[in-house]
Amino acid sequence: MRSEASSRSIWSYTSFRGLFRREASLTIHYSVPVVIDKHELHSTWPIYAQPESRQIVREDLLSLAVDRGNSCFAPGDRIVVVATLKSDNLTPVVLRGFEFLLLETITFQGGQHPHGKKIGPISPQITTIGEQKVPLSVTLYGGTQHKIELGCGLPPNHTTSSVISGTHIAVSYKTLIRAVLDFMAPLEMELPITTTNWPRHVSGELMRYLICTIVCNPS
Repeated sequence: MRSEASSRSIWSYTSFRGLFRREASLTIHYSVPVVIDKHELHSTWPIYAQPESRQIVREDLLSLAVDRGNSCFAPGDRIVVVATLKSDNLTPVVLRGFEFLLLETITFQGGQHPHGKKIGPISPQITTIGEQKVPLSVTLYGGTQHKIELGCGLPPNHTTSSVISGTHIAVSYKTLIRAVLDFMAPLEMELPITTTNWPRHVSGELMRYLICTIVCNPS
């Protein structure tokens, strides 16, 4: 089973019966299906498996760094990041916990009303798909840090994939990583992700097929 877009390639051959005769020409048509694999819709495509590290630093000398190894996920996958909170503040900081949220944002684009009036975009609809909350009580002194693995699963029955360039609707996903602090504003970071509705085993089969095709037919 592979995701593919079907198309047809048609060749025509025309035979003329005579140069000075008025007989009708004979045209023969050949039609064969052409399979185009939509590899960019699959979570196993190598471009999505690039390790990434991001960091934000606040004025109070607190920094939050987040590392991840993948940016595209299929139904049933577990989305995992490693978060590190570091303090360079001379005043002790109490870390009360970490929160991880997977958010889906659906935006309905503006369109044309049947009576001719233009309709503007509707307020985005934001839904929490999954979350993890880890309560802590850790005191960070200047130069110390606390590291933790966070994540949640994309439901196996999730069927909505990311839609960026839709005409009437846009669907986007992001993870929100938040460090909850005592008597201080939380420190948080957002990371966009891509979701697909193709199961991972189907994507793996496609990658093996494409690699075999490239290796067996290098030209």
